[in-house]
Amino acid sequence: MKMSWHARQESPLSIVEIEGPMGGGPHADTFRQDVLRLAEEGWVNAIFDLSKVRYVYSPGVGMILGAYTSLRNRGGDLKLVVNTERIRNLFHLIQLYKVLDIHEDLESARARFMEELKDRDVDPPRASQEARG
Repeated sequence: MKMSWHARQESPLSIVEIEGPMGGGPHADTFRQDVLRLAEEGWVNAIFDLSKVRYVYSPGVGMILGAYTSLRNRGGDLKLVVNTERIRNLFHLIQLYKVLDIHEDLESARARFMEELKDRDVDPPRASQEARG
């Protein structure tokens, strides 16, 4: 099974649902380009929903950290939804939880984002597209 994703906008957030194993290769490059395109369009606050990801290889960790850096450099943030013990254990082992805000479900990630954004003056981006990989 290859990695695939679907991005949708729920103002002011971009929700990226990812499926399959997160690894390197041509899918990684396309994924990075899609994340950059979303950020350039102003969708700088994103939630990566990894609930359908079976495994994250080291290039996948790099993809997540690269996206985090790109979004933060543009004034945004990234939160993860991780509901599988295997991936939670991996992120704990590499101490990714110290860098990223990790949630067990989409609702808690969305609520946390909205809580953080309510005190900031955040205008939602005007362009709205879906990205699929």
